[in-house]
Amino acid sequence: MTLGALALLAAQVAHAEGPDEEYLHIYDIVDQADTLSDKGQTENAKAKYLEAQRQLVKFREENPTWNPNLVMHRLKYVSGKLGGETPKPVLPSPAPQSTGSTTSAAPAESPKVSSNLKLLSAGAEPRVELRLHPKAGDKQSLTMETTMEMDMSAMNSMPPMKMPPMKFNLTTEVAEVAANGDITFSTQLDAEAPEASADDSPVNKGIAAALATMKGMKIEGKITNRGITKSTELKMTGKPAGPMAGQMSQIQNSMGLSVLPEQAVGVGAKWQVERQVKHSGLSMNQTETYEILSIAGDVVTIQTTSTQHAGNQKMSNPAMPNLKMDVSKIEGKGTGKMVMDLGKVSPISGEMETESESVMSMNMGGQKRDITSKQTMKLKLESK
Repeated sequence: MTLGALALLAAQVAHAEGPDEEYLHIYDIVDQADTLSDKGQTENAKAKYLEAQRQLVKFREENPTWNPNLVMHRLKYVSGKLGGETPKPVLPSPAPQSTGSTTSAAPAESPKVSSNLKLLSAGAEPRVELRLHPKAGDKQSLTMETTMEMDMSAMNSMPPMKMPPMKFNLTTEVAEVAANGDITFSTQLDAEAPEASADDSPVNKGIAAALATMKGMKIEGKITNRGITKSTELKMTGKPAGPMAGQMSQIQNSMGLSVLPEQAVGVGAKWQVERQVKHSGLSMNQTETYEILSIAGDVVTIQTTSTQHAGNQKMSNPAMPNLKMDVSKIEGKGTGKMVMDLGKVSPISGEMETESESVMSMNMGGQKRDITSKQTMKLKLESK
């Protein structure tokens, strides 16, 4: 699993696709109820408030980490209109105990990725062909720590959200190495709950509950000795809860993002990978640049930069397929450094920092809703 794949995994765990749009849909129902109330249509307004209350309670249970203060504020407002008490928070149920059986994650649309690699510089002599060459039965243990902050301005009442630090333990085992160099492997992932002493907030509790659903997650894959993905499959023991379910199966598509050049290269070598990623009707261009900082036997240190761009198109969200969004801009950039051991599947250490901004709009209740979101993430990877 590459450093880029791990970054994508962390982002998906922390921010599953859909809650932003779901909340706006509920907000629109409240707005409709207010309009009916202002017109004196008391019974119709009450029906809308009840519908909004039910959806808010469900939303809070399925998305406990999504701006809990804002959701509670909206619940109190709706409950006040109904003359009742605000329903008490309900955290997701603990993950089911393992029965020893393993099932694949719930089906979800797989992003389609096309890419090409261009060698910009072969670097200094001596030059070597970089090829992965682990042995069957090899195991590798890693820890990954991430921090993330999100800021979404769909309405003035949505303050920035800083996610608590998350830590993951990953164990990769090589099952087979074919004569042509293809590597079959599996990666077991276990997430650690945030330390109770650090933060006892609803966000921290929600993250802990969400991470608990990941127990038993395993990715089985096959890559070439240049890191090109040939196949991946995500398997779970038990079933992820709430919004995690739809995202889990997308993790398998994040494998093999760092492709090694076919030509022999040396220190200072640079290559660029351009990709077009298509997902949920959204087409996004991605450019990655790699530069070799050092080569010491099998240990290769690589500097990475990446950019993403998308704009002027429509997209649909799997969580709300009937709600189309107009994308005017998606911009992202990232920098990082990773240390690879060619005798292993994953990097042995690495750091990455990414930031992105998106500007979208949707039509809800006859009104245009603009959504601007920003996200920053830092990731650190170390061998155990």
